[in-house]
This record gives sequence, structure tokens and C-alpha cells, in this order.
Amino acid sequence: MAVTATIRETNWFTDTWNLIYGKLEDNVVNPGNQTKFIFSGFPQKLIDKKDAYPIIVISPADVSYDPLTFNTIKRGPARITVDVYATNPNHLDSISDAIVNTFEQEEGNLQISGISVMRLAGTSYVHYDRGAPNGFRVHNKTINYTFDFGWY
Repeated sequence: MAVTATIRETNWFTDTWNLIYGKLEDNVVNPGNQTKFIFSGFPQKLIDKKDAYPIIVISPADVSYDPLTFNTIKRGPARITVDVYATNPNHLDSISDAIVNTFEQEEGNLQISGISVMRLAGTSYVHYDRGAPNGFRVHNKTINYTFDFGWY
């Protein structure tokens, strides 16, 4: 059975957000872009602005609060999804790889926030054409992680 960390007095979602935000600097692949590119939901007002990409969306996590209880510690499954949108497929891959590498390298730090046994559950890819006929293509990679979440 996996050992589950217990949550400290902070928001584990904020810790996850800060981890990615701290490792991926805004506008690294799009110098001069004045738009922040990490969001908690897709910024609809930017959808047709090619220079607004890349965009990373860290969706609010799915957490089961119907826990198993061990002594005073409760433990339940959770999932976090990160979507990466880019107009250049090479940027899509480099950003996605950086996110996966960050989660893998920082798993120990995430345990402080109550996250344990973090694992890549899968990825998917799709693309969208925007602003036809002279538009552009947006590439999207979805990264799904599952983990155990512990709290008092």
C-alpha cells in the first residue's frame, strides 16, 4: 500500500500551479508576447489571436472526497489535467515535455502538499483550424495525471 502524505496549511492546487509557473517562464517560446500564457481556464478572448499562443491551461483538479480513512488521515484519488495549445507543434512538444519533466522531478516537493503516487495517466493530441481561409492551426496536447491525495 502506498504511503500518502498529509496536507499542510496551504492549497495543494496553488502549489501545483506555482510549480509549473515557476519552471516555465512566460513567453519563452514567443518572445515579445505580452500575454501571460498559464491560465486555469481557456481565455476565450485570445482564441483567434495567433500571437497569444502558446497557452497552458491547468484545469481545477478532480478530487474524490469519499475517502478511505487510515487513523486520522483520509486518502482519496485525484486527477489533474494540463492542456497545452500552440501554433507550432515543436513548441507544443517542448512545453509538454517540460511539464512532464517538472512533475517527475518535483514529485517529492508535491508530497508536502498532500500529493503522492503521482503518475502520468496519458496524453492526447488534436488540432484546430482557426480563422479560415487565411487563419492558422492550433495544436493541443492534453496531459492527464492521477495521484493520491491525503488530508486530515
